[in-house]
Amino acid sequence: MIKKILYYISLFFVIAGITSAQTEFEGEISGEWDTEGSPYIQVGNAEVPADESLSILPGVEVILGEDLSITVNGLLTATGNEEDTIRFHGQEGLVSGRIRLQSGDNMARFSYCQFDSLDAAIWGNIDSNFRVRNCFFYDNDFAIECLSRWAEITQSSFICMSERGNIRGNVKLGRNRGFNENPEADITFSDNWLLGRTGVDFECECAVAERNRSERTEIGDRDYTPGLTYWDSRHVFSRDNRIGHINVINEFRGLIEATVSDNVLTRHLAFLGGGNGEVNCDSNVCTSLSFSGTRNAVATGNVTRGIVFYGDTRVTLIRNIGDVGLSGNDNIVTLVNNTIWDTEPHERFPVVPAIINLSGDNPVGNRVILRNNLIFAHRCFPYGIDERIEVEGEGYNCLFNVEQAYAEREDPLPNDLLNEDPLLRSGFPFDYHLRADSPCIDAGNPDSPRDPDSTRADIGCYYFDQAGGEPPALDRQWDYYIGWNETFRYAARAVDEGE
Repeated sequence: MIKKILYYISLFFVIAGITSAQTEFEGEISGEWDTEGSPYIQVGNAEVPADESLSILPGVEVILGEDLSITVNGLLTATGNEEDTIRFHGQEGLVSGRIRLQSGDNMARFSYCQFDSLDAAIWGNIDSNFRVRNCFFYDNDFAIECLSRWAEITQSSFICMSERGNIRGNVKLGRNRGFNENPEADITFSDNWLLGRTGVDFECECAVAERNRSERTEIGDRDYTPGLTYWDSRHVFSRDNRIGHINVINEFRGLIEATVSDNVLTRHLAFLGGGNGEVNCDSNVCTSLSFSGTRNAVATGNVTRGIVFYGDTRVTLIRNIGDVGLSGNDNIVTLVNNTIWDTEPHERFPVVPAIINLSGDNPVGNRVILRNNLIFAHRCFPYGIDERIEVEGEGYNCLFNVEQAYAEREDPLPNDLLNEDPLLRSGFPFDYHLRADSPCIDAGNPDSPRDPDSTRADIGCYYFDQAGGEPPALDRQWDYYIGWNETFRYAARAVDEGE
């Protein structure tokens, strides 16, 4: 991907030096633009009329004028190829000009196009439809800004390396900078590359983001790793992205469903709001995982440094790795077969339990239901469960390397293994699989579903495969070594190198 980006950037200079002719344009435009008339230089606002079409051929350069637009009421197709791309850009020294898609009867198509130094490279109104494939966006104020009812953006690169505040490179799908939105929009954003200050925001009926990639870059004195944010989107699907962060935020429209799975994030994964919408959060790697106002969520198989609940949540955690914190009131969290490990102490919480209250002295309604969890400390918490959190459940947990299992009270749960070494495969802090002689094998609740090897449930995130005589084969690269004192960029790098 980096080679592809460098190739496109080099083409900026090559194309700029090839000028066999030039054509000025304004008013109504249609027909076919080829290299014989290139570059096409805008001198006034222009329009592709309804029932007309404009086809731009490979190798053409289009220079948009200051504060001018190409408005498309008919059909626009800009189809380059890998050897001869089409370049749209603003006048030298300016970030200005936009392509406005107005028509709901035609689908605009862009492939192998370059967009740079534009106010809004592609701007779509509420009725428009468009497809972008194999395109390159560089240092635009807004790469894409659309209220379009349908859009597909695939296999493209979005880069913003400028330090200028008015150049953001953002991609807004189903919303625009005026915070208008199209609640009926159906948007797919997949197999794209994000770099620098670029950010991607969705606000639509159905938002799909898959297999997108980003990388940390330094611009000035700040670090940037682009990510995805879903605002008030009703159907959210985010899978197999390797990016900075994912936010799923629902404040004004009811979430119906969100599936966020198999993502590797160098920062956080957050669900804010959502009410009773169905949330499935599966097999993600991130620095932190948080829920607030999310009342119908299941999180399975995630690896994170910390899982935090910020109030009014109903979440079931199954086979996750990370510490747990409850903030605010009215959190009810069910913990089943998780491995809850060391958290970092700091000034506010110098003494840190594995499951901690984060919201002051008198939280109301915070409750955890525990079954088959492995809870242990590397170094910093003297007890397992914060005294200000109600604890219930059938027990069958293993609490190790803690002075006291439940602070300031008697152990309320039966069948727990207290301060018994779980005998992990490679010891602390890296490998959380059980050894063949671990006391956690077949020590879970006998009424729990059986492990995949058809034996009684083990304690902890990973079961021991007694049929094979060893821990089960890992079905995800990142199940291996997630260091407790390292950043999760290490995890992302390990996956990339593994592939």
